[in-house]
Amino acid sequence: MVQRWNDAPITALDEDRFERAPFARKVAELITANHDKAGSTVYGLTGRWGSGKSSAVSMTAQALEQTGGGWRIAHFTPWATNDVDGLLSDFYASLRSALPSRKSETVRKRLGALMEITASAATLLPVGGEFVKGAIERGGTALREQPPWDVAFQAASDALQELNTPILLVVDDIDRLQADELLALMKVVRLLGRFPGVDYLLAYDEATLAETLASAGMSGGEGRVATNFIEKIVQYPLVLPALLPARLLQTLNDGISQALAEAGRTAPSGVRSSRLIEVCLSQLPTPRAIGRYLAQLRYTLGLLDQDEVDDQDVIILTLLRTAFPRMYAELPRYRDELLRRNRPEAGARSGTKAREGEFTASTLLDLVPPGSRFEARALLEALFPDLFHSQVLRAPGTRQVCTEPYFDRYFAMGILSHDIADAEMERAVRAAGAGDRGPLTAVLQGSSSERVVLALVKARQTTRKITPDQNAGAFLLGVLETLVGLLDQLENDAAAFANAESQGLVWAGEILTALPTETPHAEVFRVLTKREDSTLPFQVVRTLDSTVTQRHWWPGVASELWGLGSEIVLENLLGQDDAPLQDGLVMVMEFLAVYGSAGLLRSEIARAIDEEEFTLADVAARFVSVVSASRNGDRRLDNRFPQDLYDQFVPHDPDSWYQEPAIDVDVTDVSWANRRAFATGRVKQPPSDLS
Repeated sequence: MVQRWNDAPITALDEDRFERAPFARKVAELITANHDKAGSTVYGLTGRWGSGKSSAVSMTAQALEQTGGGWRIAHFTPWATNDVDGLLSDFYASLRSALPSRKSETVRKRLGALMEITASAATLLPVGGEFVKGAIERGGTALREQPPWDVAFQAASDALQELNTPILLVVDDIDRLQADELLALMKVVRLLGRFPGVDYLLAYDEATLAETLASAGMSGGEGRVATNFIEKIVQYPLVLPALLPARLLQTLNDGISQALAEAGRTAPSGVRSSRLIEVCLSQLPTPRAIGRYLAQLRYTLGLLDQDEVDDQDVIILTLLRTAFPRMYAELPRYRDELLRRNRPEAGARSGTKAREGEFTASTLLDLVPPGSRFEARALLEALFPDLFHSQVLRAPGTRQVCTEPYFDRYFAMGILSHDIADAEMERAVRAAGAGDRGPLTAVLQGSSSERVVLALVKARQTTRKITPDQNAGAFLLGVLETLVGLLDQLENDAAAFANAESQGLVWAGEILTALPTETPHAEVFRVLTKREDSTLPFQVVRTLDSTVTQRHWWPGVASELWGLGSEIVLENLLGQDDAPLQDGLVMVMEFLAVYGSAGLLRSEIARAIDEEEFTLADVAARFVSVVSASRNGDRRLDNRFPQDLYDQFVPHDPDSWYQEPAIDVDVTDVSWANRRAFATGRVKQPPSDLS
């Protein structure tokens, strides 16, 4: 069952979760032992905000009722009214509500009469002195027909004493009052409500109360005036027992476990959150603070799927949001800096002073009160370790808030339109592996370039999870076949930090590397050459590392690719200026040079040149690459020429073409004819001894 939290105090002793029922019973015994039907005692229950004072008050009231002493409990809420007259009316109304229904008519009438007089004269009362009888005369004609206040008070007191009913008037949360409201309440308790047989239990945070009184001009040396004033009102100060760290930690642990269980999640593994126990105890020191935090955690867990985020980060980030909301609100503003974009490195590492306006960790920590910056820093370091150049807290995994694809969803509390759910991507990849190419095709063809890049990153994470077994090869080949069919349709924005085509090529290379070593080489070659006229297989192989040569299927695939690559190069050369503009020809040449014998193709090229099927300049044109000049798709000829690679595929004999002068060309013209002109006069004669 989902646990709800609304900060409501408990109302009964059997609801106690913090072992404070014994304390409440002791307070009830004290109030009973001190009760005097001819007097009035004021008790003050003190504790910091959220520590459980209201719950302790409720348990004390129940314990009193269980003593069998006939106690009547009245609850007065002073902060529910907004002026002195309203406060007085509510006070007397609360007192009257505690009277027994029988034999109390006289008391009710006399309290009503006293209330009318008191309300009219209340504003004339001094803060700390006795009620002055002459106040009635100063009150004007409205009071002349009423009996003096002290007469009315005595009459009400006599009636209450004859009733012989012990009454406890509970006044909770008086530290919520403004200064003028608090002074008015103190007047009521000290001067206007000290009836025989009526005791008071005030609940407040002592430090806050003293600050409020000080703001009203009652400060004095080291706040002693305010403290003395409280002592004059309250005869018995009772300190609510503090919750020990072990109890707080148990409450927090139980709450987090329950919140995770309610969300259908398992407890996250790792030590990052365990390192923050001291921070938790410092920033969540009371039941209310823990309750507020757990309520926010439940809400956040309900918005984020476990498969889309790191739950440890959710737990830590929610604590940061609860404890330091101002700093939390600024985190999205510094997204790039937190993810190591546009962040200066020298200052933090060398200890040099940051330049004015430069982002550092202090940019965020300065938003936190000085006394809490140690805790705030610990939370930031757990979430963004690179900000402090720390490796200790870096956890394995890819869904942390400090990871580029995942930062946004932690603050958006969900998957945005430019984002893509890990679960959706995993379903698409697994469908492709099973032969259904539709879902993966839809994602990679029907999204923005940025979303496709992100989808490919997540797709790579999915295939990394595949455990090698007898079915892994078929599954990975199915995914690779779908991907190869889509690669040449992916956007190639070379000016972008990461473009879709490059991510797709890297993924294809990872799939190849993950193939079981016993995979038939014919199947691998078939999938790579899905498009017969494409240079994509060579672009994929370019992403592989040397470990691929250890696969049993590699020699057969390399041999087949060498033959295919030679055919592609020769066929393109034979087409001369009308040949397709295959920008990947240089990659094909690189493959042939590394995994085959360049001399075999060089002989074929030399023969074709001798037979005038194409020229040496045509060959040089195939080594002139094209680069993207901007993100607008503009393309131009690359000034860099791979002379060493070229030297391996052309005849060694001197040729007059190398002596022709260079000419200026339009570098935005990427045709073979213009590439041939660009190479003329720029390409050097290969060394004559090149073998």
